[in-house]
Amino acid sequence: MKKLLSLLGAMGMVATSSSVAVACGNDDTKKDSDSGNETSEPELSLDELVAKHKEMLDKYVPLEKIVVDGEPTFEQRVECNKMWIYLSESAYKICKIDASKLPENQTIIPLNSKEEFLKSLKDAVKDLKEESPEVYEQLKNDFDKMIEKYSK
Repeated sequence: MKKLLSLLGAMGMVATSSSVAVACGNDDTKKDSDSGNETSEPELSLDELVAKHKEMLDKYVPLEKIVVDGEPTFEQRVECNKMWIYLSESAYKICKIDASKLPENQTIIPLNSKEEFLKSLKDAVKDLKEESPEVYEQLKNDFDKMIEKYSK
């Protein structure tokens, strides 16, 4: 498990400094800005998105420490990786609007484009499949939905 976390940490998935890979850039579209489709999620204001991101990050950081440094349960490994998926997305969305709003208690690995962000997700899937297939199976739908959303 520590080998998996090292691999994922190297690409921004799970690292001791709460790394979250995001792609910064301005996208001026008004629909679901990443897929071009109408979104079923209600559009959050930047302040609401930042607050939600910070709330999740506050839960993620201690859980990540357990996963990286301790002896996590299967459920903790799944939850930590699931939180990474959604923290990555919210950080991506925040960064597109105003990167200065990202919390200071995380290290951002800037990516130049949505394509690089998508590649980061796909790389995480590949590594998780190889190193921890049982965790991947629990998160397959989450990864698939996120990848599909950003592939359009």
